[in-house]
Amino acid sequence: MSSSFGRTNGRSVMMHKSGKTAVTMVATAAAGKTAMSLKKQEEDVSRIVSRMIAKGHALLGADATEKLMQLEPKVVKVEVAVREEQDAAIGITSPHTDRHRELLAQLSLILHETEDTLDKVVTRHRQIVSLPASTNPFHEQSWAKKKLGSVFHTVSGGTGTEIKKLGRSIDQVRSVIDRVHEGMAALEDEGKLPTDRRTTGVPPAKVFGRFVDCERIVAMLHRTVGYEDQQGPGCCPYSVVGVYGARGYGKTTLAQLVYARIDDAGYFDLAMWVHVSRDFAAVYDVFADMMKAATGRAPCSHHDSSTMQRSLEKELGGKRVFLVLDLDDVRGNDGTNERLRRILAPLEFCERDSKVLVTSRTVDALLVLGAPKARCVPVPELAEDVFLQLFLHYALQGSVDERDRGILEVIGADIAKNLKRSPLAAKTVGEKLRTNKSIEFWRSVQGALPN
Repeated sequence: MSSSFGRTNGRSVMMHKSGKTAVTMVATAAAGKTAMSLKKQEEDVSRIVSRMIAKGHALLGADATEKLMQLEPKVVKVEVAVREEQDAAIGITSPHTDRHRELLAQLSLILHETEDTLDKVVTRHRQIVSLPASTNPFHEQSWAKKKLGSVFHTVSGGTGTEIKKLGRSIDQVRSVIDRVHEGMAALEDEGKLPTDRRTTGVPPAKVFGRFVDCERIVAMLHRTVGYEDQQGPGCCPYSVVGVYGARGYGKTTLAQLVYARIDDAGYFDLAMWVHVSRDFAAVYDVFADMMKAATGRAPCSHHDSSTMQRSLEKELGGKRVFLVLDLDDVRGNDGTNERLRRILAPLEFCERDSKVLVTSRTVDALLVLGAPKARCVPVPELAEDVFLQLFLHYALQGSVDERDRGILEVIGADIAKNLKRSPLAAKTVGEKLRTNKSIEFWRSVQGALPN
């Protein structure tokens, strides 16, 4: 990488410096910190950014707030990439993901310190604006509509020194935001940040297991296993089935199989696959994807979410619809509930017996979207022999010395036992092993596994 961190208050701040190491180690910066500080570093950096947006939007100004809003989804992508590697980790990690961990550690240190500064300014600002008019430098009829920065320039007298000091603190926060924003933009331009992992309705070329699970979900969608929707006027014209489970356990693959099966059956007038990421900022983005899936063309960009919703209602009206919502790390009960509920609003005008299949890491998100508990299905583990086939498929792809294949399969079977039957782990570890099909390397990985 060719970005690095500058400094503020003795801490590292990301800046672009061509030709230099992108993210420097932070072990020394973290050394000697209190247990509370170390605990803070374990918190999702994206949550720190979200808090800073909520706390400081009225004080920081539109530019700094907009930069924080642009920063948040980029940080989320890095966090997701690191968590996926951790889920599959067995002692071999990629340098790419190590750099991402390093980046998050530095951002955590920087943004926690910056948030602390912002907290002090917000607290003092609240104290000042609650004083009587005679002693309150902020007291004017329109103070609530003014940014703190614009008030600084009008203050003089006894409290002017403190106000100017608060102003310098706000400038410091803005400066950090500017540098972090620039550094992340540089990393993105260089292709050093994880890319969007948008899914589609197309299943992998080769699928191991899941076909029985697929038929079970299809049967639920067609109401052939004892589930009955409510009947009568005024009832919802669609019903929701949900699949949930840990990251990397095959929810999306299962949904893709169901989608392909349903789309071929001809029962529904329209089938749509929509990927919803954790960082979706507005319902508009999801509505736009739904419109593109329904019509095959991108909607007009000047539409707002309400206009887009009405257009969708018109497009879907009178059609029996099958919609798959593939929720990427959207957990429910995390501030996205209202937006999630609104996603399905256009389906109120669909033909009766329309269906929605939702994938999620948690049951909470499924319940928010209206799935009854009886239709929230945990994604089953793959059978041990099927999982081994999947793992060896990734690990032994390509040319293999046939004299070594038998030994590699035995070593691979032992490695597979430590992967907790996670398809993501099978893919991640298998692809690493595939880069070096020597018996020595595979045994070194085997030896690194926990007993």
